[in-house]
Amino acid sequence: MAIVHTRISTMISSKIKATITAGVVIAVVRGVLKSPMRSLIAQESPAIEHRNLSLNLNLDGGDSKHFGRKGMPRKTKALRSKTRSSFLDPKTVEQKPVAGFAGSFAFDPKTIRHKHFDHVSPLLEDGTYLLFTDLRSRGPNRDCIDIVNQQDRIKRIHYHFASCSMFDDMFGNRLALVYGIRMIANAMRKPFTFTCELSKGETPKGAAYLMEFNSAQNGGIGPIPSRNGEKYTAEDVCRLCANRFCNWHDRNLDVASDIMISDWKQLTRPEVVPIPDHDDAVIHLRLGDGLYSTQGGNEGKGIFPHEIYINLLKQAQEEKGVISSIGIVTSPFKGSNVRVFDRGSTSISQTIALDLVKVLQAAFPHAEIRIHNRPEATIIESQARLVHARKVAICGCSTFCPYAVLATEGIGFIYNPVGSQNIWVRNAAERYGNFRLFESPLLNGLMIANNKSGWMLHSAHVMGWVRKQNPTVGNLDITNAPIFRQP
Repeated sequence: MAIVHTRISTMISSKIKATITAGVVIAVVRGVLKSPMRSLIAQESPAIEHRNLSLNLNLDGGDSKHFGRKGMPRKTKALRSKTRSSFLDPKTVEQKPVAGFAGSFAFDPKTIRHKHFDHVSPLLEDGTYLLFTDLRSRGPNRDCIDIVNQQDRIKRIHYHFASCSMFDDMFGNRLALVYGIRMIANAMRKPFTFTCELSKGETPKGAAYLMEFNSAQNGGIGPIPSRNGEKYTAEDVCRLCANRFCNWHDRNLDVASDIMISDWKQLTRPEVVPIPDHDDAVIHLRLGDGLYSTQGGNEGKGIFPHEIYINLLKQAQEEKGVISSIGIVTSPFKGSNVRVFDRGSTSISQTIALDLVKVLQAAFPHAEIRIHNRPEATIIESQARLVHARKVAICGCSTFCPYAVLATEGIGFIYNPVGSQNIWVRNAAERYGNFRLFESPLLNGLMIANNKSGWMLHSAHVMGWVRKQNPTVGNLDITNAPIFRQP
């Protein structure tokens, strides 16, 4: 028998200092292994004060289970080829490197050594169904049917992500898969556990906090997947997304909506993420990689006319009363937390955001307008601001914000998507009165800067569009836009 206990305590004081410790204690039934595995040292972060994030993962009868390689901050082919994984030496309970990482793997619970999924079932001897994503794999996908077929033998489902920072770089996309797996676990009424690896000195930003909604932490397994009162079995959930785990591009991910709402109210509660300056209105402003196209795609991401935000805020003000503060949540313009995807567009991103502040201030002269994107701001802080927007939260063409906006305190406006991104929100909007779709013209990344063809709009044209585009004309045709046409 083994118990894995992971504890991350985060305390960020008024003096802007964080202390983060993490350890893993592995206790085998014969008492052979019982020792702290490692400690993660704090990083300074002038974020809000995060109190007592305590993550206790009890695998309830499993063998050795703290697995995975140390998180890698950035993903280049050169780094990948040189990266060494690790295993637990049962004599010393230390991490020791293993040359050459071989994609997805599991631990043989008898020897505590790596085995490929090709050679061993994801169903471990203690009844844990182990799913794993590393830096080279796309993660679990076809395990849905296998889980359904073995559900009588499965006691719990555990999804481990090799790097918390890698998860955070595509937080919204990867979170959707977590819910795809979570739906199966909840439908089976089996405990669900999510873990990820924090590298030494890494400050928890987003994925690490997801361990807080593990079944053992939130007081139970959580809501059964459902839609309009109809509850879904594991077999139903598997069929909904063509025998795969549902993901961000699946229209039926909405059957996890009740789970999402429960999770995000839990994850962003004040004792976990206490924010002293919540706003009446919060806008998630997707910029960065939405402002260009690398391979001739990116039709579904881009920017809206400023007037769209004014119209939505005025509508919310009519229903909820005067808006006295408006917060804009967006990616940082500088610092180590700028995603690699966003680094080439931080200047135009900052220009657009500051221009929006100016326009909003003119439309709402008595409101305080502020941008929340300090270089050290965390993902969980941004999500908490959306959840706790007192009157309205607005989510555009991004997979980052639908989950929090679904759980927001006031009205949640969500962009009616172009293409498959977030297509599930259409079903969700039919079920929740405060979760509403909005339409808007979209100047997408393909039209702004097509790196494949060399086409690029001058920044003056981009700014002219966001300032002057009529917000009632409907979505722009991506090949024959009414204002800008690619020659």
